[in-house]
Order: sequence, then C-alpha cells, then structure tokens
Amino acid sequence: MTGFLHSAKLFFLSSSQRAGLEKGEFSEVQAEWEAKLRRTMRHAERLEEGLTQVTPAWKSVIKSVRTTTRNAKVKVAKGTGRRKQVVEDSFHDVDPGYLEFVQLSEEALSALESLCGRELFTGGTTLSHMLSEVRQYIEGCRTLITYIGQDVENARLEFDHYYNKCEALSQRARQRRLTEAESERMIRNRVKLERARDRYVARKRNYVDSARAMYYKYPPLCRAVLAALWSYQMRASEAFQEVSEMVEQHVSNNIELAKTIDVQSMAPAIAEEDKEVKHDDPEIPLTSYEAATKFEKNVSEVPLPPGWEERIDPATGRIFYISHAEKKTSWVPPTPPKYEKALKAPKPHIEKMTPESVRV
Repeated sequence: MTGFLHSAKLFFLSSSQRAGLEKGEFSEVQAEWEAKLRRTMRHAERLEEGLTQVTPAWKSVIKSVRTTTRNAKVKVAKGTGRRKQVVEDSFHDVDPGYLEFVQLSEEALSALESLCGRELFTGGTTLSHMLSEVRQYIEGCRTLITYIGQDVENARLEFDHYYNKCEALSQRARQRRLTEAESERMIRNRVKLERARDRYVARKRNYVDSARAMYYKYPPLCRAVLAALWSYQMRASEAFQEVSEMVEQHVSNNIELAKTIDVQSMAPAIAEEDKEVKHDDPEIPLTSYEAATKFEKNVSEVPLPPGWEERIDPATGRIFYISHAEKKTSWVPPTPPKYEKALKAPKPHIEKMTPESVRV
C-alpha cells in the first residue's frame, strides 16, 4: 500500500520535484560510491603496473649476473696470461680452478632463477597470484561501473518513459474528461510505471551495495600484495647479493691462482731456448705507456719512487714498471730515492736491459 501511495504521489509531482526526490533518495549515494570505486580502481591499476615491472626488473638482474660471470671468465683468462696459442688451446689445463668457478657460477645462477620463478609464478601468495587478484579486482570494478551502471541507466530511462506518459495523461485529465480508452491506457501505464520504478530502485541499490563491497575489498588485497612484494624483494636481493659475492670471490681466487702458474711449463710446444726470457731480449717488446695504464696493478715488494707503479703484462706474464711522470715503461725497477746518490754512476748493464724499440 505504501509503495502504491508513493508511486501515486510521483504521478502528480513536477519534473523538478521528482528529480529532487530521486536525487535525494538515490543519486547522491550512487555518485559517492562510484567516485570511491573509481579512486580505488585507479590505485589498483598503478599497483598492477608496478607488479608487471617486477618480472622484467629481476630478469634484468639475472642478466647482469650472467654478464658479470661472463666478464669474470674473460678476466680470469687474461689474468692467467697467454703464451702464443698453446695457452688458449689448453686453458682448462692451465687454470685448474676454472671448471670449479664455472660450475659454482652456474649453480648460483640457477638458484637465483629458481627463487625468482618460485616467488613469481608458483604458490598461493606469490606475486603472480597477487597480480591475478589485482587484475580480477580491476576487471570487477570496470564491470560494475560499465555494465551494472548501464543497467541502472536503462532502468532510469524506462522509468522516465512511463512517467512522462502518465504525466501527459494526468495533465489531459485536468483539462477534460478522459475517454474510456485513455483511462485504460492510464491504468496500464501506472502499472508499468510502478514496475519500472521497482526495477530502477532495485538496480540502484544493487549498484550501491556492489560498489560498497568492492571498495572495502581493496584495502586487505593491497596490503597482501605489498607484503608479498616486500618479501620477494628481500629474498631475491639476498640471493643476488650472495651470487655477486660468490662471483667476486672466485674471480679474485682465480686471478691469484693465475699469477702462480708457470705458463712455460704448461706449453711443451715452445722451444727450449724460449723458456728463459731475458730483459734485453728483442723478441720480447716492451708495452707502451698508453697500453700499460690499462693493465692490472701488482703489489710491489720493493719501495718505488713517487709516480712509479708495478704492473703485469698479460701477453707475457712478466712484471714491468711504468712512470706516470715521464709516461714511459721499463723492465728494470726504478732506483728508490734513498739509493740515488749511491748509484749516480751509470751502469752499462742496466742500460743494456732496456729495450731499444717500443711496441704496443
């Protein structure tokens, strides 16, 4: 009875009065929850964008570890030194630690990739599952705003249609007596208007209830995603740190090992007379200053004058000295400052040890 009186009251309200009643009863509530839902959907879209960048980011991390490992192998090879082609052909024999280094590097990389894959793509609380949940939430918001919102709009249009018909017949009834056909049409339109109004009210309430439920569902989902992301980042960072430290340690160990290897003893194809390398041997050219600055430094066991450094020639495995002040290189160690006065007289054999030609 109350619904009939309410609908009957609507028949005789002006369009502005009806709009005000409708707005006060439903429209403000619908607009409020729709605005809230759109805000959470935009936040969820930003969260989705951040999650989708995690996998490429950690793939880049793994790629950088692989690059570091590859560079480490090259560095170990250079540190071992090369004496013609023999060293290159039997590198695994020259460096016994090389195979262990490669094996441990691959094991560490596999462990890191397994961790990333396990955290990203398996289990119920991993990032892939969280990403799926966020995408489902965004799709639910879009469906609610687009399709259910369209159903509400269609119900409103239907309500307006029958309301306008009933209002037109009511205005005609005020001017003259309605015919029997018009009276029957008035009754049918009133019944249809009542049903349209019920559908309109039900769909609006459904829309508001659904929007409220979606809105309150987002905060716990967001917290779960951020917790999973934090956990993954921490564990993956620790694994990456372990891999990096392992690579650095093995590079250092292999280079130190390479310094102790007698390359000549591992190369039986080299002539016997070539095994003894003399400082004044013209077949062993001295490296230029520009190239020498790129070689690895060596810790000198004797004090050197200021501006001098001890380095290793990777082509021969021999130690030589460079002067940054004079921009030159020498096989002979420079005279320490405290011995300069005692060694003022020239020594021919020292001059003879310096090569006459310089080659890069």
